[in-house]
Amino acid sequence: MSLRLSTLRPLVRHPALGSRGGLSFFSTSTPQHTRIRSTLTTSRPKRTQPSVQHPKQEVLPPTQPTPDAASSTPVSRITPLRPSETQTHGSNAFKGETTRHRQSNQHHQNQKGQSQGRFNPWLHHIYESRRAAIRAFFLGSIVSAGALGIYNYASGPITGQWAQLQQDFFSLAKASLTQSLGNSSTDPTAPLPGLSNGAPRAFSGAPAEKPLTVGRFEKKIRMLSSEQVEERLAQNQRSYRIAPTAVAERKDKSKQDLVLGYCINQVASNNPVEDDLSGHVVRGKDGSIEKVFFGIFDGHGGWCCSQKVAQELAPTVATELESVKDRHDIMATMEAIENGFLKLDDKIVNQTVQTVLEFPSRPLACSSLLPAIAGSCALLAYVDTKEKDLYVACTGDSRAVMGVYEPSANGGHRWKAVPLSFDQTGRNRWEVRRLQEEHPGEENTVVMRGRVLGGLEPTRAFGDARYKWTAEIQERVFQLFPSYRQPHRNFHTPPYVTAKPVVKHHKIRPEDRFLVMATDGLWDKLTSEEVVQLVGDLLDGKKGEEQVVLDREELGLIKSKIQSLKGVITGKKEDQNEESEELTPANLPRKGPASQIRQFTFKDTTNASTHLVRNALGGGNDEKLAATLSIPAPMSRVYRDDITVTVIFFGQQDTKEALSGAQHNDGLVDII
Repeated sequence: MSLRLSTLRPLVRHPALGSRGGLSFFSTSTPQHTRIRSTLTTSRPKRTQPSVQHPKQEVLPPTQPTPDAASSTPVSRITPLRPSETQTHGSNAFKGETTRHRQSNQHHQNQKGQSQGRFNPWLHHIYESRRAAIRAFFLGSIVSAGALGIYNYASGPITGQWAQLQQDFFSLAKASLTQSLGNSSTDPTAPLPGLSNGAPRAFSGAPAEKPLTVGRFEKKIRMLSSEQVEERLAQNQRSYRIAPTAVAERKDKSKQDLVLGYCINQVASNNPVEDDLSGHVVRGKDGSIEKVFFGIFDGHGGWCCSQKVAQELAPTVATELESVKDRHDIMATMEAIENGFLKLDDKIVNQTVQTVLEFPSRPLACSSLLPAIAGSCALLAYVDTKEKDLYVACTGDSRAVMGVYEPSANGGHRWKAVPLSFDQTGRNRWEVRRLQEEHPGEENTVVMRGRVLGGLEPTRAFGDARYKWTAEIQERVFQLFPSYRQPHRNFHTPPYVTAKPVVKHHKIRPEDRFLVMATDGLWDKLTSEEVVQLVGDLLDGKKGEEQVVLDREELGLIKSKIQSLKGVITGKKEDQNEESEELTPANLPRKGPASQIRQFTFKDTTNASTHLVRNALGGGNDEKLAATLSIPAPMSRVYRDDITVTVIFFGQQDTKEALSGAQHNDGLVDII
């Protein structure tokens, strides 16, 4: 393609840029009127005067007087004015219509309609863009300077003058808010700390004092006093003595004396507390106690699930036990207890969600799905007073330990801890093996870092529908419950968590003196042996304080030696010794109390549960106990968990002092 020189556009000066010398590579004039000048200083050719007569224009020096306005036309000292501009300039000077932006637009429109070189939109766009960039630069500079000032004001003074200004500002703020807040600690008539004799002090480079803090914005953690500590520990403590009925009304005189009484206590860390407990009873026609149920429930993700399980688990299990024809059939009884657990969990997790999906409603979903979305461990002890059988069903990581009285050869005795449950968590090698077998192909993801799918620590629990519902159901629930969390990325073959308990049977003997049931908040601070020894010493009447050294490594060696000796004697290993085979995932601390010097005290002689809670949180170290209880929720969750303890006393032992503060009623809820 050939290119003729005559078609090239000349470089012209755009009239909108005035004397700034802006150049344009664009022009809308025709080639016939195009004229290339040798220099930019050459005067512009004279144009044909338009038909409209312009007023006479002249430029006057600064010292020359202006002609009389009545006898001459207005004169501009800057630029020639068009007739239309002359009228607006005289009447609307320094108004919004004569701003730079409006003058530029008007000038461009006039040039477009009256000049031979028409208006160039491209150059106008570049010009306006430059002006917008300049305005944005200055605006950004102002905002940046303001943000820097606010940051320096909030974080602390940089110079002495700024420090003094900050101090004076807080002083004035405190004085102005004194009357509205009713703060009697500040005298409004006194000179302000930031002022000298009521007058502002001169700014100086001297170091400033610490800024004052307005009372209502102040946050402090105050140490509880000894009286407040005692009040906090005794807030939820209860003790009950189970009194036998009249001898004439009882057919079996010994069965009612099996359970002498029990004591409970609960110290919260979460607000509200997520733990719960229960006590239910089935009475005979003569009013005698036939079946007793004690429950401990450790909730997580809220309290909704633990509360519901505490209310309904024992009645559900009691209903299943009615189908057992022979009370001596241990296996049938254990199966009935398992069925009761599974039926209640199916009701919480599956039946409620089916109802919600059949009748979609956000209020219905929020009210009925909370127990399913939350979770709870469950520990249930069922006592058959007639057969003297004890069944302990555990779902989760709560623990039950029997305190056994063993006479010694020298006439004394010792207290032995017999575990009746084991912690069902991702640290238990039996549970890890079970989950890997139930989910083939997911051996590396089903338990990660000691948790199910890397999230949930207990491997068995009520609720926790996030680990039980299918992905399709969870997606539909998410539409009704927007705050519901999505399933884990390794979620493939649900359910991963079950409520099926591990049930153990124990025949109650004369040497079995008490049973301790507690949530993992207690076992994180004390070992099973320490708990049994503390309660045993309390029953023995021990007073004062005691200092012991906990060495878990040495304790583990002793246990392994005992197990090996049992294997040599009996010829077989003890079945399911999960506690001694605890796994410790990489980069995680070992679960349970750490090796340290421990100070135990024996103050709470009337309530064994309070006695255990006190020694778990500080014992004889009063300052440690007060500091631990002083930390408010939710910060306290880092240092301690909710603690719920129930201690049940059996047999013909002397428990007068341990149950001296017991109430007259048994505190049990009747199952009809």
